[in-house]
Amino acid sequence: LRAFALVLVPVAVVAAAISILVTRERAFDARFHGAGVEVDTRIVANDGLFEPLDFSDGSRITLEPRAAATLSELTPKRAGLRLDGGKVLASIHKHPGMTWTVSAGPYAVHVVGTRFSVAWSAGERALEVAVHEGRVRVTGGDLPEAGVMLEAGGRLDRRAAPPRPESV
Repeated sequence: LRAFALVLVPVAVVAAAISILVTRERAFDARFHGAGVEVDTRIVANDGLFEPLDFSDGSRITLEPRAAATLSELTPKRAGLRLDGGKVLASIHKHPGMTWTVSAGPYAVHVVGTRFSVAWSAGERALEVAVHEGRVRVTGGDLPEAGVMLEAGGRLDRRAAPPRPESV
């Protein structure tokens, strides 16, 4: 019986450690210019440079020159970027249960695992989405409530109506 206990206890400890490692949520982070980026941090690409925002899962969102964006969400299950102006090219790795969103003005681009670009001109309230691989769903603005699905090779150009003034 004692020999059985000597074998059983280490096996139980190893099983518990594996269980903790497998069920623990993976760390997920983003880096811009080599430094960690926190949620609500605004990032701006320098003039003349394409600058990557790299994620620990291997995904990358490249800001074109003078593009500005804010990391709006970053958890092991969700990542969000708000494009304040300019254009980004995204290459997102597909992960079960992971949701990616790039918002631009009143629109949102919901990602599965794909390569696509989003351009937003706040002054003109103009959106441009082009899908290079995979597919995305675009919602918001004047689009139907269910949104518009774009496949590889698809493109969407929209101009949003100006926001309504709020009542006092």
